[in-house]
Amino acid sequence: MTSFSLGIMRHPPVDVALGTCYGHRDIALKPGWEIFVNIVPQDISFQKIYASPVSRCLKLAEVIAIQRNIPCHIDHRLIEFNFGDWEGKLWDDIPRELIDAWAKDPWNWHVPGGESGQELLTRVTAVWNEIKNRKENAIIISHGGPLRLIRALAQEKTVELLGELPGFGSFELFHFSK
Repeated sequence: MTSFSLGIMRHPPVDVALGTCYGHRDIALKPGWEIFVNIVPQDISFQKIYASPVSRCLKLAEVIAIQRNIPCHIDHRLIEFNFGDWEGKLWDDIPRELIDAWAKDPWNWHVPGGESGQELLTRVTAVWNEIKNRKENAIIISHGGPLRLIRALAQEKTVELLGELPGFGSFELFHFSK
């Protein structure tokens, strides 16, 4: 029986105005983000880190990779949901009818200039399946949207696009024996 562990970690808090839609945008981390490096359990021997290419994830991933002497693999499929034309706008400034249309059918409705929930699910499912098939102890450092989906896939639960997000800087560990 082969077992492996997967850690999922959301980037630390970002330095952006509250209520801003920023998905793909490269937003700086808030000062003091380094304290989140020590959240990853020391008693698990991880083999690799998979990280979103956006600096709010990559900075954390690179520090942890150096600290643990493991490779850090940048995976563009782990980037946050593409909010297209909404990026950089305050949620309150996005027309309510557009937000309602998205909320009504988040899997199929394309955010103007962005992507659909199904497109996000397709790319993060591919990452999850590759890690699962390799059965490698890995850490994924990404964003709330992709991690919410990976968490559901790892737990074999119903995947919800608009469900609960992991907290900023949070780390969750899953063990698998199959």
